[in-house]
Amino acid sequence: MKRRQILRSSGAFLTLPALEAFADKKRETPPLRLVFLGFPWGVTRNNWFPEKAGRDFQITKGLQPLVGHKEDLTIFKNLTPLHNSHSAHNTLGYFLTAGDHQKPKGGAYDLVSCDQLAAETLGEKTRYTSLEISGKGNNFMSRDRSGKPVPGHTDPLELFHSLFSDGKISLEERRQMIRKERSIMDAFRDQSRSLESKISKTDKEKLDEYFTSIRQIEKNLTKAEQWAAVPKPKPGFQAPKKGLRGTVQVKMMYDLMVAAMQTDMTRVIAYQQPLDRILRELNLGGAHGLNHSPESKQSTTRDIALSQLLSYLLDKLKSTREYDGSSLFDNTILSYGSGVCWQHGIRDLPVIVTGKGQGKIKAAGFVELEEEKNRLSNLWLTILQSAGLELEAFSHSNGLIEEIRA
Repeated sequence: MKRRQILRSSGAFLTLPALEAFADKKRETPPLRLVFLGFPWGVTRNNWFPEKAGRDFQITKGLQPLVGHKEDLTIFKNLTPLHNSHSAHNTLGYFLTAGDHQKPKGGAYDLVSCDQLAAETLGEKTRYTSLEISGKGNNFMSRDRSGKPVPGHTDPLELFHSLFSDGKISLEERRQMIRKERSIMDAFRDQSRSLESKISKTDKEKLDEYFTSIRQIEKNLTKAEQWAAVPKPKPGFQAPKKGLRGTVQVKMMYDLMVAAMQTDMTRVIAYQQPLDRILRELNLGGAHGLNHSPESKQSTTRDIALSQLLSYLLDKLKSTREYDGSSLFDNTILSYGSGVCWQHGIRDLPVIVTGKGQGKIKAAGFVELEEEKNRLSNLWLTILQSAGLELEAFSHSNGLIEEIRA
């Protein structure tokens, strides 16, 4: 088995190997993957959205680095959540739920984020049901069925070891660790259930949320037990440098995402990008300030930088081959967007959908949605149905976006 040479530049991988040995078994076609990318604080008002609808639209200045991928893009205009789906300064916290953070539980699945709903189906046969990634702190887009944020990875080195390092722990030691964690969870559950007859209705609701979290942890432990004896794949490259920040950090995360999908470690990924660190690197000031200067030169420079990073990822998806000769891009549906447009506005969100999705979706160019069909939840429902989920509704959806359905 030959490996393509791995080249490194500024801590980022320039190419990754395409190894059919990474597949646990050969299928007629590779699996479908879903990727949800979020960037906070919106875009420039006057040069991100194209002017002419249709496939022959002109790439704007803010999207210029994506010109080589123009034929594979769908850029939406007028895409809007039904409700105030986030607080003023949490621009991506409820982006993937499309729900109302002030009055939840009003729609179908409007507490859980669409990536987590997809992972329940697409992640059944992978080591990791889904990957949640952020640039810093607890800024994760994913939410579980009780509406609680799903924690994940913030450091490329930590993510690398989580994906590809078995360490020096023996199989029996690993199983003992899992059993210990399970016994701790059992004790917590038993103690909590003894309180059920002594607490108020409000506290019972909180306890139900707690049990939901417990059940998810138990599912993760069960999966860890199932995979304990299965060696992790060897990625064919060294661990990334410690302490990466800014654009190099994002590129490294993209490289690791590609490696995780290529080795079928996961099929669902959500990544909130570290915008503040990118802006610091470019000497552009704070992200919040740029949101209030939506027509500034600095705002456009930010858009171009983010588009360059997206182009980098799309190039890698297209160049990474599956074991049947297709590309990762052929087998992926990728969404890229923000929970605000500019100046904290939640109408007309900047969102791009790309990837061929095994022929389940198609590129439609620049799409101006009609007002009654422009709900953000409609987009997530369309993507979920295209991925094979049997859902009639998601959050407050009132239909599908037919323009991208193949």
